[in-house]
Amino acid sequence: MKIKIAQRHYQTCRNLDAKLQIAFYACLVDLASAKQIFFTGNHLKISPQSSKWFLTIRRLLSTMATKHRDDTVLETSETKLKPPPMYKVMLLNDDYTPMDFVVLVIQNFFYKSREQATQIMLKVHRDGMGVCGVFPRDVAATKVEQVIGFARQHQHPLQCVMEEN
Repeated sequence: MKIKIAQRHYQTCRNLDAKLQIAFYACLVDLASAKQIFFTGNHLKISPQSSKWFLTIRRLLSTMATKHRDDTVLETSETKLKPPPMYKVMLLNDDYTPMDFVVLVIQNFFYKSREQATQIMLKVHRDGMGVCGVFPRDVAATKVEQVIGFARQHQHPLQCVMEEN
């Protein structure tokens, strides 16, 4: 989980009471020394154990920041992340790649059982293509490259493609 420490967080902390600022930064230092959070540039990387605690602190800071301070009101905005687009990784049928090799590829690269791999292979054989899995774009692109590379290494023309789900 990454949380950008941008100007709005700086503004939030700057307008807090001095004692609360000290307590907040002390908690961050404690978590950093316990290897629960890691500072990387302008981002914090938070371990899953600490993320619930940190979100509670963020909510507290957000509500305190909306209070009037010296005739100013700070606006808070919650960033809602949508899930990444998913991509289907599909094998395409050809007349030259052996069925056993296709089953081997599905088992090795998509971690399917022998039965599931055989079902997918038969779908590829009958329908011209079969879905091996659904992944985020980066993972799908890596799988496609790995499968094509493995097929070329074994001198098979097996084609693997991805398309948005």
